Amino acid sequence: MPKYTASSAFIEKRDEAQTALNRLRKFTKFKFSSDTEATNTLQLGVSLPTKFADWLQAAKYFYQRLLAHPEWITQLEPFGYTTESFTALQATLSEIETLQEAKLRETGDAQRATLTRNSKFDELQSYCTELRNLTKLVFEDEDAQFLEKLGILIRS
Repeated sequence: MPKYTASSAFIEKRDEAQTALNRLRKFTKFKFSSDTEATNTLQLGVSLPTKFADWLQAAKYFYQRLLAHPEWITQLEPFGYTTESFTALQATLSEIETLQEAKLRETGDAQRATLTRNSKFDELQSYCTELRNLTKLVFEDEDAQFLEKLGILIRS
């Protein structure tokens, strides 16, 4: 089982959505190269942002604008795109948002677990140091072998 399942699922779904959007934008750029209204409305002349939050907003905007113009969807049907496929791609964006929230929760949980573990380890280390010092006091007058059996080396 992967260490961060929500992160893995998020990354996989995000990559799929980015690939699908990039492919669709290539088709729309080709189909609407002479249609300035479509090019401007769909922002085909602008590169997609790389920051996830900005990319997500740009993707949502693209799909919303495309779905608002059924005549453009009709022109993209020869490439295998339909209203249903655009709606499905748009739904994928909602799924990605949900996965991102789960990823952030998972990351926070892992950080809290690490802090808890480190705190408990510090307590244990403190206890072991105290126990070692006590053992040295108890066996101070005894043979050094008793301490060596406990793993405490005594310089002679």
